Amino acid sequence: MTEQALSDIRVLEYGERTAAAYCTKLLAELGAEVVKIEKPFRGDDMRSRGPFAGDIPHIERSIPFLYLNTSKMSVTLEPKTASGRKVFLELVEQADILVENHLPGEMEGLGLDYDTLKEVNPRLIMTSITPFGQTGAHRDYKGYDLTAVHSGVLASVTPAVSLQPEREPLRASPAAGMQAEYQSGAHASFATMIAFWARQTTGVTQHIDVSQQEVMAMCTPIPLLHWSYEKALLTRATRSVTLTRLQPCRDGYILSMTVQQRDWEGLCDMMGNPEWTRDEKFKDMMGRMANIGEMTSRVGEWMMEHDREEIYYEGQARGCPFTATYTPEDVVKSRQLKERGFWIEVDHPETGKVAYAGAPYNLSKTPWQLKRHAPLLGEHNEQVYCRRLGYSKEDLSRMREAGII
Repeated sequence: MTEQALSDIRVLEYGERTAAAYCTKLLAELGAEVVKIEKPFRGDDMRSRGPFAGDIPHIERSIPFLYLNTSKMSVTLEPKTASGRKVFLELVEQADILVENHLPGEMEGLGLDYDTLKEVNPRLIMTSITPFGQTGAHRDYKGYDLTAVHSGVLASVTPAVSLQPEREPLRASPAAGMQAEYQSGAHASFATMIAFWARQTTGVTQHIDVSQQEVMAMCTPIPLLHWSYEKALLTRATRSVTLTRLQPCRDGYILSMTVQQRDWEGLCDMMGNPEWTRDEKFKDMMGRMANIGEMTSRVGEWMMEHDREEIYYEGQARGCPFTATYTPEDVVKSRQLKERGFWIEVDHPETGKVAYAGAPYNLSKTPWQLKRHAPLLGEHNEQVYCRRLGYSKEDLSRMREAGII
């Protein structure tokens, strides 16, 4: 097999739920060996989060867990015990990277802070993902995806589905995907690899401090810059008057943009250049903005007579930036994604074969690869503890009985 980009890197993941798991998933599927450390008997909290495959609650059937932990190994370990901490340090000694998302102070309380771990392994890079970062007035505050979305301004500017700008601050639907968790995991993976590259070239190791609040603020910069420059709020109310519109058509919805004059002219051509489009009040962008209600109504009447695909392809042929909106079923059946090989079939011993989302990029020389299904809880205890660290099977039995693994 062709060597992958990160084939020689060993990563430990000691986290819960989404952010740390997504960070290490990105590394694992570029070739890094990722060992996921889970709590004995019950594992990562995400194993108990639905939805579950077949609607059967089970620690091996959590759909979010199954997605987030492909290509990894799982060991069980309780570092809060003296013996567990000893084993943890032995794992750290052989690792290049440790990714964790415990609250500030928790790792220090276990005697597993960066300064301590660096004494065990001077080449270790440690990445910590927390709601508010390792410093500052809020560093000790607990928080989840919803906390970060609101503390990072995204909830105040996210358009309501109903396009009601007067609504209270809103977050994207949980079904749309825990954006703060995934975004912070992605940014943590970028920072981790930058630090790894720096270690390879300079020999300097680092502790990476990722704040989910800051990730959300960075991903929503325009409202913050608008306040900095103008001392004015850019909210859904000020963003709602726009020539980018989501409108219903005969079999779904179309997102249309008519910002540029050529966009408008392409739409008019699609509609057969009806007489109303030649009215002076629609001749330029400012006029269309001032009469957005009437324009939307008239365009909407035409759209309701046509299907998504028809409008989409006719718009594309004219260079109009239109897109159809798709259901999950539409996306899974997408011809485009199928032809690019985006979907990867994974066979899991508990759930059977299922198509998983692949990578949004292709590396021509060091390819991405989904190597294996998400691990069963503690599936790799023997492989890691016996073959790598030198423990015997009897040692594992004693540690299991003592609740260490």
